[in-house]
Amino acid sequence: MKHIIILGPSEDLVVQNFVKFLIKSDIPFTHCSHPRQVKFSVNCNRVGNFNVKLGVDNSYMDDTSIFVRHPYEILYQVRQNDKETHFIAQEYFSSLWAVCSLFDGKVINRPNILAWQHDQQSKNQLKSIQIQDIWFSNINDFQINWANVGDEIIEAHIEETVTWKRVIIKQPNSLIEKGKDIGLQSNYRAILASSAEYIIDMCIGGKYFSLLNETQYDTNCEEHISLIDKIYYNMSQIGLGFFAVIFSIVKGEKKIVRILSNPPFHLYSHIEDVVHQCLLKELQK
Repeated sequence: MKHIIILGPSEDLVVQNFVKFLIKSDIPFTHCSHPRQVKFSVNCNRVGNFNVKLGVDNSYMDDTSIFVRHPYEILYQVRQNDKETHFIAQEYFSSLWAVCSLFDGKVINRPNILAWQHDQQSKNQLKSIQIQDIWFSNINDFQINWANVGDEIIEAHIEETVTWKRVIIKQPNSLIEKGKDIGLQSNYRAILASSAEYIIDMCIGGKYFSLLNETQYDTNCEEHISLIDKIYYNMSQIGLGFFAVIFSIVKGEKKIVRILSNPPFHLYSHIEDVVHQCLLKELQK
């Protein structure tokens, strides 16, 4: 049985509940909420092949797998304003990036050449079936954009691009009030949705679960399953193995509103045992 290493913040409910499941199932694991808890060695031979060994508690393990959650947040304790601690945080990050990339065992979710920017990369991977976002720093520009699109817009999903905090608004002028929750002096990206009804699916490995369906579409039909397969294939190419997909209906067609590379626990809490079993199965491959 593989020893599972969980890299993720202690405050994350996904981590907390998966840890409870592993304890109850008597599965060996280590939760690392700070990068210094991860022990590793990287060797490269003459022909350029890498060998990565992982360990905890001053000993290496031969059979391990890695589950990554919110990798940027586990650096929070070492991200400070002064240059020295900022440098340390960058070194920690570089090490984690290299180790998770080069490790030849199972990694969910594995970084790629852009580290863990999976949410943003999905825009390029699935451009033809994804609602395109708007980037702005001036709220007035955003309000003009909304007005130009017309009455078909029901709501907007706003994301602040430094902390990635999010809000959903129903009226363009309400961003001034709601924006206080995510920071008004920043850069944003927005998705303008023509429906407030959504389909949410979760993918773990090659398996998917329907979490929410507020539309009239059949999520068990061959066409939808084929679409999920396509999305999973494209996301697996950039390292994602555990994520959620949010769909909306735009002019009669399903379009991706957002792909969540760190889906929150509340989305699947009603089927958490099924999700945890599936996640464990992937990590033991």
